[in-house]
Amino acid sequence: MELGPATLKLYNCYGAPYKKRADVSNEAPRIGRVVKARRERLSLTWPIPVHDRLRRLVAIADAAGEATSESEIAAAVIAAVMDVTGEELGARLRQYRTMTEDELNLPEADNVLSLASRRRPGRPRRTA
Repeated sequence: MELGPATLKLYNCYGAPYKKRADVSNEAPRIGRVVKARRERLSLTWPIPVHDRLRRLVAIADAAGEATSESEIAAAVIAAVMDVTGEELGARLRQYRTMTEDELNLPEADNVLSLASRRRPGRPRRTA
């Protein structure tokens, strides 16, 4: 009996199999705006200081009159890195891996609300 090639089925968090994507190398060029493109759900975990910096960037953009979100800022930063070589990307990764929390902090601006000190609405949580 001859066995065929082994296939691995991947399932999403809802138990449904992932749909195969078309080979993007054979697709016609897309001319639509990136912000209107189909969305991909992504779950990230990263250090709290990185997330704090992202929240501060949102606050800075908001203070400048730009209505934006954490997702849009992260996507804009990724899209801004266009023609990067492997060496340049490696240098950025090494810089990130050796960065201290103080180096990551943005300078305080007068017109930016500090998100860390902001109290949540509603009744305070009980601590045990």
